[in-house]
Amino acid sequence: MSKILSRNINAGSVGIVADGGSTTTYGTLPTTSDNIAWLRVAEVGLQEAVTSVVVDDLSGSGSGVEGARYVTAREVAGSMRLAMTHEGIGAVLAWTLGGTTSSSGAGPYTHTYPTGINTPFRSLVHVYTAADGTSLQSEFAGLQVESLSLAIEAGGIAYATINARGFVASRSSTYQLGVAATQTPAADAYGTSVPVLGRTGSVLSYGGNSVACRSLTLSLTRPLDRAVDFGGDYPAEGVLSGPISVTLEVTRAADEDDTATIRAALMAGSAADLSISFTSGTKVVYIELSDAVVTAYGAPFSSGGALVETVTFTAQALTTGDYGFRFRITNAAAAAVTTNGTWA
Repeated sequence: MSKILSRNINAGSVGIVADGGSTTTYGTLPTTSDNIAWLRVAEVGLQEAVTSVVVDDLSGSGSGVEGARYVTAREVAGSMRLAMTHEGIGAVLAWTLGGTTSSSGAGPYTHTYPTGINTPFRSLVHVYTAADGTSLQSEFAGLQVESLSLAIEAGGIAYATINARGFVASRSSTYQLGVAATQTPAADAYGTSVPVLGRTGSVLSYGGNSVACRSLTLSLTRPLDRAVDFGGDYPAEGVLSGPISVTLEVTRAADEDDTATIRAALMAGSAADLSISFTSGTKVVYIELSDAVVTAYGAPFSSGGALVETVTFTAQALTTGDYGFRFRITNAAAAAVTTNGTWA
């Protein structure tokens, strides 16, 4: 009997198309020589979902089993998870947040990635190896990010998870899912890049107060209306259907003075800028929430050990020009989005 070969333990590489028509016009596929940012990924969960319905009045063969069923819509949805690095991650941040600015002159360079209403589309190709050594790929297009999360603990490595929706690329009427690979990932993509380590984190600055933390989870959600228009199977270009939500949840050992400050901020609903950075030599990842308010606080008591608090901050954009939330990355790359290959 035949069997499907599983993927190997390594989740493979993902190539994010960083320019060309597929990044500006929904439904446009990549073309030869479009630049790609190749990244190693720990997990890829993108897959196609097909919606079908039974037409009740067409059923009835006397057996009681449902009758005609028709496909009404298709969509690609899922996630990918990768290590947050000081270099190379710009392709993900520009895709997720929408805007970039970069410093000039001699390096190291500082790149800013602020939130924006409009974000680009991205085509993405996932290249992986089957158990028999065969190189396979799955190709997706029109991907829009719905959420980004970043999690890190004091003794760990930061991992980012991106949830996106789009459609499966079809070439010559063949869906590009698990087909023979035509794209070749860059060798040892960003092999010299430094991952963001918890031990390199600073204290959290909130309204002039320094708050020591043990872990953080950043969550950004973009609510998108992605309805299917007449004449198509896949949803049309997504439209922002509500405000972008940005929260930062931290855990910390309770401290009498800091706890009083945090509780006072929770009760008063007062807003203050928040920032935290992770520094490795000249490489820095800086996270900033503007006009953040404390929206949740918890400190469950146990029979022993330090009292650990969980505090949730929510970003706001109270004035014109406020980004609400942004990343600032300092590294040796002159460009905010660094590519290392082209579409074949």
